[in-house]
Amino acid sequence: MSEVARIAELLEQGVLGAPYHGPSALTILRPVTRDLAIRRTQPDLHTIWELVAHMTAEFTYARSLVDGSATPWNEGQTTWPTIADTSESAWRSTIRDFEDGHRNFQEFLARLDDEVLDHPAVHGSHSVHAVLHGVIQHCAYHAGQIALLTRQLA
Repeated sequence: MSEVARIAELLEQGVLGAPYHGPSALTILRPVTRDLAIRRTQPDLHTIWELVAHMTAEFTYARSLVDGSATPWNEGQTTWPTIADTSESAWRSTIRDFEDGHRNFQEFLARLDDEVLDHPAVHGSHSVHAVLHGVIQHCAYHAGQIALLTRQLA
């Protein structure tokens, strides 16, 4: 198995499967309702909804870092979409977008060769290898936040 395939497998476990660290992101999100997703524990902290939208956007941004099309990082803006519609259907759409973003990123990974792993990603000092592992870590980090917020808000 190639290293890229191993990375893709770890990401798959973290989003959909049974990762080593605990429940997957989608397992954590399954019981989250729209009402829970929009609640804020403190005025300056992100909602569950914002975290899910951010995770989705990060799949796209990470891909652009690897394929060379990324614009420079803009703190607080590059991968933090604004949530304008907070309806029930918009929440369901946000979850579908997360699933689609993950699937699209996995399809992108399937086309990569191990040779690119040591190449530098654009706009930073990280290698492609570090960016890909960073996506896994990013999902685990925010899934943990969502799990804690769900407990705190329920």
